[in-house]
Amino acid sequence: MTLIRRTQQQPKRFLFTSATPKPDFIEQLRQADYQVAEVKGVYASAPAPGFRPILQPVELEFVDLKDTDSLTWLTSQAHAIREIILAETQGRGLIILNSVALAGRAVRELQALLPEVMVREVSGRIDRQERALTQAALKNAPQPVLVVGTSAVDVGVDFRIHLLIFEGSDSATVVQRLGRLGRHPGFSAYRAFILLPARTPWIGSRLREKLEPGQVCDRNQLQEAIVHAFEPPQNFQEYFNCWGALQAQGMFWQMSEGNAAVMQPVRERMASDLQRVYGKKLESAQKRWFALGKDTREPVATRNAIHEQLLRFRGDSSLQAAVWDGKRFYLYDLLRLLPYARVEIIERERFLSEATAAGHAEEAFPERHTHVYLQLREWVDERFELTLNCNRNSDELEPCQLSLISRLSIAGHPQAEVKTCLRQKKLLAFLVPVSRDRLNSHWDVSRTLHLSPLFGLYRLTDGAGFAYACAFNQDALLLEAMKWKLKKFCQSQPKSLIF
Repeated sequence: MTLIRRTQQQPKRFLFTSATPKPDFIEQLRQADYQVAEVKGVYASAPAPGFRPILQPVELEFVDLKDTDSLTWLTSQAHAIREIILAETQGRGLIILNSVALAGRAVRELQALLPEVMVREVSGRIDRQERALTQAALKNAPQPVLVVGTSAVDVGVDFRIHLLIFEGSDSATVVQRLGRLGRHPGFSAYRAFILLPARTPWIGSRLREKLEPGQVCDRNQLQEAIVHAFEPPQNFQEYFNCWGALQAQGMFWQMSEGNAAVMQPVRERMASDLQRVYGKKLESAQKRWFALGKDTREPVATRNAIHEQLLRFRGDSSLQAAVWDGKRFYLYDLLRLLPYARVEIIERERFLSEATAAGHAEEAFPERHTHVYLQLREWVDERFELTLNCNRNSDELEPCQLSLISRLSIAGHPQAEVKTCLRQKKLLAFLVPVSRDRLNSHWDVSRTLHLSPLFGLYRLTDGAGFAYACAFNQDALLLEAMKWKLKKFCQSQPKSLIF
């Protein structure tokens, strides 16, 4: 925003829409000398003159999945879902899952189990044309419509539905998703099911502290219970404190690599804005940027990788794959796809030839940020339990600090070519030691840091069999910023960067 403001002749206006605005961000805008106007809604929880209803009464059920998973529950409840959908003249429902692969599989299975219902998908692998068809079906189709999607449905889509089923996440996401139900009148009843995964048993007990079975509560009571039971949303303040000023100085350095004389006035104006936000940190960060590049305590490749990730403003995943899936071409996280699929690893040239023939731009699949190119051969019914292996001894790894890691292999997948597809890659990583005896011990790190279920945290074992929670690239930078919360995992004080 600062770059746009300081390179344009005419004043620019920016519009943010959010049901949960962040006070810290608003304050930072004001510090940077933006004129901020907040437009707040006025709401009532009961009928009142001058108000119109925007939410209908909802029957809500929290489902403890215990020893099962979301897909198994959905297929086992297909008959109940059918009854709810068919109870309305034009039944409309929405299911939100945390995985593209899981959403695609749910679509295939529910289509077979619910022949009277039009089941459609909205996810990261669905293009705008298909989404438009789904929007039209929701609005006009005479038969019942059930949409299965991922977090992609959280942006820019207003669903007219009377049934909502979704996987529980952080408290803000739960509140936001519940707000999608009952926005439109015209149905006789509204039902919601929130699926609670087995690895978060404390959510159910916390809910029971605030709510009783069959209790009627208003919006404020429900929101209070949700905030009490679910983890708070991931807070990136630590990332801002650790990397924000350094990232700004890196951007200034990158600007100077071009036409320095032309960019110098822009840099000065931007620095004046950011000085109000970062204070003395901005000046010291300039020295740290160049010191990081010369720090002999860190291998030069690691320093370069940190620089690269700080200047990467893409919102993609850490281990990104380009996927050719039938007639669809998209980018997706490799380790979120492989547990559900058999694939063929192909050359970039072949992938781009097929993608461009299908109307996709080559720039949509940047080589620099794509680790592997895949043709999806088959979605599998039984999930492959995958872990990462690193063929290095424990004393060669550097836990609890940023480092480059290589010689990775993927264990648990039946295809030999998949097991070694990362072997030649060198990735910026942050490793946190966890118990080698409990297969899910890496989730202890996620719970400690209140990470989103979509955060790229994986289990990794080294050549000696020791286990780690592992994050890559920009996710690794976030763990570095929050490592002060991981003292119980890190047995000794890790070597730190220059800050």
